[in-house]
Amino acid sequence: MSATSAAPDRLVGCPVCGLTQTVGALPTGTTACCARCDSVLLRGGAGSGQVAFSLALGALLLFVPAYLWPVLEITTFGRVHSYTVPSGAQALWQSSMWPLAVPVALASVVLPAALILVLLALSGARQLGVGAAALRPWRRLCDFLRAWAIVDVY
Repeated sequence: MSATSAAPDRLVGCPVCGLTQTVGALPTGTTACCARCDSVLLRGGAGSGQVAFSLALGALLLFVPAYLWPVLEITTFGRVHSYTVPSGAQALWQSSMWPLAVPVALASVVLPAALILVLLALSGARQLGVGAAALRPWRRLCDFLRAWAIVDVY
């Protein structure tokens, strides 16, 4: 892997073995691999910021239909019950279980929406050339939201 003097080196943690390594700027079409387990750390190429922005925008556009269409439909004796993502928190609220309804609504509706908006803002800011130091608080917020937004459960 060769680094150019235009971009500073950065620390990257291997997603497989956890080894923290310094990776310089990567030319287009090259990859940086872990020194311990040989897994891919980064890929060099133009347009990765555009891909991230496009994916975040797509997630935002699909957020509303994904939360309004039924996740589960149960038919019992000819009667159909449809359940959406927010209906779980709504059912808890109507059953006077508001201490449980609030965290369920946060983790299933509010925090995933906030995560998508933060990812969109981060990728858009990187496209506009905002420096990494200025985006550090937003990345921390993104890590926090990723831990609590339970999008992967659905």
